[in-house]
Amino acid sequence: MARPQLERPSRRRRFLGPLGDENTITIPAGQVGNERPIDIVDEQWRSPDLQLSVLSKHADPRMGETVYSLTNISRAEPSPTLFQVPPEYTVQDKVPMDIQRIERIERKPPR
Repeated sequence: MARPQLERPSRRRRFLGPLGDENTITIPAGQVGNERPIDIVDEQWRSPDLQLSVLSKHADPRMGETVYSLTNISRAEPSPTLFQVPPEYTVQDKVPMDIQRIERIERKPPR
């Protein structure tokens, strides 16, 4: 059963307005050879503003905890230099694949 959405009070993430939910699956005692119940917890925090997952946790006592966290988010425009071709590279027009194939077939030496 899914729990209601939670609001994270953390000051660090408040500007992103994250919404989260937590789901727990319990494996009853004795079902997989376990003496006690095993709780597997999944937690997801999403930013509706960014349309991204900002925190994801998966905790299973048999496997450990896996955490994905988006940090140091910058909402500024990226530098245009990131999209420029480095000076040691040249831009070349690529011949469409069909033309390359036809040229190879025409140039095949006779057998």
